[in-house]
Amino acid sequence: MVAESVFVTGAFDTYCTVDDVYRLMSGYDLTPLGTTDEVEAHIRDLLTPSRVALDAEAGRDFLFHADDEVICDGTETDRLALSVLGVTPLITVACVWVDDKQLAATEYVVYASAGIVRLKPGSSVGGSFPAGVQNVKVQLDWGYETAPGEISLAQAKLIGAQLAAELAGDRGSIQHLSLGDYAVTYDAGGEHARVIERWVEDARRAARMHRSVRLAVV
Repeated sequence: MVAESVFVTGAFDTYCTVDDVYRLMSGYDLTPLGTTDEVEAHIRDLLTPSRVALDAEAGRDFLFHADDEVICDGTETDRLALSVLGVTPLITVACVWVDDKQLAATEYVVYASAGIVRLKPGSSVGGSFPAGVQNVKVQLDWGYETAPGEISLAQAKLIGAQLAAELAGDRGSIQHLSLGDYAVTYDAGGEHARVIERWVEDARRAARMHRSVRLAVV
């Protein structure tokens, strides 16, 4: 039986540290992979593809977005549900513009925990965000100053799965290994196969828990 785990890569930052990976792999002898310096360098090389793998699986990132801008269509209601647009968690809203007119801070209220900006009665644009194409702009801070713990662990597990695959690669477990697309094909009966499968699935599950569907964010 052969199983395949595939993630897409790119170039972004990281959620876990080299020490996080070492703690996860504390029961494994990593010396076959090289000296301590070589293993640490190898783990650092894996930080980017594993981070992007999680982002791809979640359909979002887990960074802090300071002074960001979200442009969307008017909803014809009194509220903007930013969380539905994938802008979550919402931290603060600095400014709101409607049809290039900046609203006063007294004209709306922000429900950060719900990810909603709601117009107050009697606002200068009426009782609702007027219909239009990309006619509403919000300047805000959102995201995570520190990635959620389960996401940090998920990244460490992806890297751990890669290292375990390399450790078993000369004993019939690994049939294909490609860092370019973070793909590992392994024999489910091979050495470390169960751990590899569990860690990859754990990481996928953690990412999917945070999966966000973006409707109209620019």
